[in-house]
Amino acid sequence: MQKHKELHNKCPLTHAHFNHWNEVFRQTVDELFVGEKAEEIKDRAKNISDVIMYKTIQ
Repeated sequence: MQKHKELHNKCPLTHAHFNHWNEVFRQTVDELFVGEKAEEIKDRAKNISDVIMYKTIQ
């Protein structure tokens, strides 16, 4: 969390930044993996991103 807050203080993060990261992550997983675990990691990454975004951007 702290690193994201430090980055946000230097260059404010936006919802667009998090959305872009999530899209790149999902595309990468889709290119390299298939199956239940691939779907699980994409969901988990989105949930983690949502928490970081909420705690950073408020």
